[in-house]
Amino acid sequence: MKLVLALGELPELLDALIELGLGPRLCSVRLPVISGLEYIAALAKLGYRQTSQRGSHVRLVARDPVTIPLQRTADVDVDSFSRLL
Repeated sequence: MKLVLALGELPELLDALIELGLGPRLCSVRLPVISGLEYIAALAKLGYRQTSQRGSHVRLVARDPVTIPLQRTADVDVDSFSRLL
């Protein structure tokens, strides 16, 4: 089954989903908690290469430049972090 919507209908659909309590769940994605080194390794597979490092921040470049912190990460999932905001 395909759902085809006109562009103007999208805001109305999102409003209806939010009223039903489904909006945020449809948009949230659980991201894995990974270290900076694991992130750098994943980006290297996509063609990113390290160009510099300043302190604990590594700069990678491929299509777009990216800076990755190598500091220790907190063990907090996305939902828990969102509730703190």
